[in-house]
Amino acid sequence: LKGEDIDLQKNRCTFWKTKNGKPRTIPLTTRAMDALAEHMPPRPTYRMWTISYAQMRTQFDNARLALGVHDVSLHTARHTCCSRMASGGIPLAKLMKFSGHTTLQAASRYLHLGVDDLDDCLAVLSGG
Repeated sequence: LKGEDIDLQKNRCTFWKTKNGKPRTIPLTTRAMDALAEHMPPRPTYRMWTISYAQMRTQFDNARLALGVHDVSLHTARHTCCSRMASGGIPLAKLMKFSGHTTLQAASRYLHLGVDDLDDCLAVLSGG
């Protein structure tokens, strides 16, 4: 991620190297933008951080283990983000666009539906 990939005016971030190989731009929360703004490099073509993803993951894992936390990974944040959007009523197509998932099967992992989530189905079936 480079400084030029962050649009501070539009609150957007572009990821060029993604798991599915397709670049995507996503909107970012004010909180995320504030965190990124503190780390903007002096030149737009410079990297946001001086360490690689592998180094960052190693540091994360070392900190996690030092704290005695065993059931959290970097992917946990992604899962939480997608799960919160799904439980907040974001349509699956938008969730897929945001997360970069290309199959319904992959995106469906974030739909943690309970019985109460089905109540609106009754309104449709009842003609209301």
